Amino acid sequence: MKNRRKLFYYSEESVSFVEARGFKIKFSALVAVFLFAGLGLMVVANHYLGDVLGIDLDRVNYLTTENKLLKDEIKTLSLRLSDMSTTMDKLADRESQLRLAVNLPHIDVDTRAIGTGGTQPVTNVGIVSKDASDLMTSAERLLDKLDREIIFQQQSYQDIYRKSKYNKDLFMHIPANEQPPHASSVIEEAKEGLRYVVSHRLILSLTCAVGLVSIFGLGMLTLLPAWATDILHGDVTTNGWLVS
Repeated sequence: MKNRRKLFYYSEESVSFVEARGFKIKFSALVAVFLFAGLGLMVVANHYLGDVLGIDLDRVNYLTTENKLLKDEIKTLSLRLSDMSTTMDKLADRESQLRLAVNLPHIDVDTRAIGTGGTQPVTNVGIVSKDASDLMTSAERLLDKLDREIIFQQQSYQDIYRKSKYNKDLFMHIPANEQPPHASSVIEEAKEGLRYVVSHRLILSLTCAVGLVSIFGLGMLTLLPAWATDILHGDVTTNGWLVS
């Protein structure tokens, strides 16, 4: 077995040589302290001397701050894109109403989704952080959807314009429904009315009944007051009963 070397020092108190225990640990700790202190001094000196060593710690802090600001900007952009998407949905409803107004077929939700669909945006996982990649992917997806929706609505509005122009030309060529001039006299109209009444038995019966009541019935009403007072020796009440 190999013998371990020991370190001794002379002690005046015991007037003898004493073994120095823990010397390696203490020496290693002292070297580590001096090493970290030297590195700290070197970093501070490098900062004040304009990064002569090329460590560029300030740039790391700058990039971190810039990355945070960019994330906030992407979040704001995503919110604005969401608002624009809501506005485009309202325009799509208005577009459907215009299509119905010009007699074009309605575009249902499934057909519109197929027309505005696209490929999945490529993410940047591995290049940037996952949070930044998710934000960029969401913003790119919204932007791509809005781009395709605008193209789809442009085509639809062009169809609406062409159809409305076609309808306008079609209505301009439809002849107006003009009424023939009315030159018949009053006597001819009366004769036509009498022929119509005679040709319909039900109307003729009702007309005769109304005529008989008007001739014989209404004349009796003028004689009822005299009948009530002179014949029946009554008063206003008697006349009222007769009229009712």
